[in-house]
Amino acid sequence: MNKIRSILTLAVLLPLFAWTETPPLEPAGPPGPAEPAEPPAPPPPEKEKVPPPRRGPAERFNWRAFSRLTEAERTELFKLQRSDPDKFREELRRRGEELRRQEIARMEELRQLVEKCKAATGAERTELRGKLVAHLRADYLERLEDNRRQLEEMKRHAKRLEKELDKRAAKVDEAVEAQAELFLNSSEFPPPPPRPGKKHDK
Repeated sequence: MNKIRSILTLAVLLPLFAWTETPPLEPAGPPGPAEPAEPPAPPPPEKEKVPPPRRGPAERFNWRAFSRLTEAERTELFKLQRSDPDKFREELRRRGEELRRQEIARMEELRQLVEKCKAATGAERTELRGKLVAHLRADYLERLEDNRRQLEEMKRHAKRLEKELDKRAAKVDEAVEAQAELFLNSSEFPPPPPRPGKKHDK
């Protein structure tokens, strides 16, 4: 019994002795005049942040506002783009912001209508629900029309690209001969094309 008690006592005291024999290291004091403190290393230079090419909410509103313009209004904007690009971008932002405010107002109107419909009963609820459905239908059809206009624009753009490809296909021999002459007359072999999304020196 005494032997077991001695073993247990030793097991309890050993960690205490180990702790007292190896105290934690104290932080060093400030360096003396012979050893001046080294200045902190400068932070690494921040990499240039390149915005992603995808459209943000503002750009989507700008595009939707532009797609709703008449042909005459678009022509005027294109003229402005050629004469004053900064003013053109500002005008496009203004139209996009105006459309955004209109949609925010419509969403608030929709929210209030939903709250009224939830609180109403009987014939009043039926009437408010009809207004809600009409509101949602108008919004849905408006978005469909926006998408349709965008699709038509994509079709026109695809036709222009197709015509350009046809022109290049008709001049394939001429283009290849010109490229061969460029390779043979150049002192250095042309570098490979840049990777998509990577900046390269011109």
